[in-house]
Amino acid sequence: MCSQAMIQAVARQEIEYLRREYAKATDMIGLGTPEAIAEGRSIYQRIFTPDVDFSVSGSGTQPLAATGPDGWVDVVHGALGPMGPTQHLIGTQLVEFDVLEWDEQCVVTSGAARMQSYVQAWHDQAEREVWLFLGTYFDEVVYGKALGWQIKAMELRRVTGENRPSGEAVDTPHSIDPALLGKARFKGHQNDLLIAHPHLSPFGVDAKTGNVRPPFAIAGR
Repeated sequence: MCSQAMIQAVARQEIEYLRREYAKATDMIGLGTPEAIAEGRSIYQRIFTPDVDFSVSGSGTQPLAATGPDGWVDVVHGALGPMGPTQHLIGTQLVEFDVLEWDEQCVVTSGAARMQSYVQAWHDQAEREVWLFLGTYFDEVVYGKALGWQIKAMELRRVTGENRPSGEAVDTPHSIDPALLGKARFKGHQNDLLIAHPHLSPFGVDAKTGNVRPPFAIAGR
């Protein structure tokens, strides 16, 4: 006797894993070397159907579409190639089955489902900055006997994003207009002040030197 709950649990895990493999493949393609691109392409060809449709949407994006795994390789390489290393982190995932059928041996024979996956994508950029992209993948997946679960349609919907200082920028003091110090208020440490200014994120200020330090340097105290 087959357990529907168990079959669904296994299928759900296999579907969710497609998006994790996608994250690895995308970061490989972003490295830009022939070997890395080939590895990423191979993963794309395994996790996507040959006629998969891709799209990007959301505030702050330009309409973008592609068809087929190789078409998306070209898009990803063109977008990430000029940058430094990237890391796509997959968070919350939700899978809903439209169809799920299995045989007497409890082996899935056909299926269709929809999946949502949160993503935080970090992109190393020039000028000592990291670009953080927050969004959600909306996937349609299907099951085939030959290759198992594959994504047949993918939409990446942007939610928000920002640029953050990184590397030397985090550790390097920044000078600040002394006039702003008059608007500062004491924040828990005799040498640190928190500046409230409409055009700046909160920065730690050394009261002795007047140098501004990014908030990441203060968080470790």
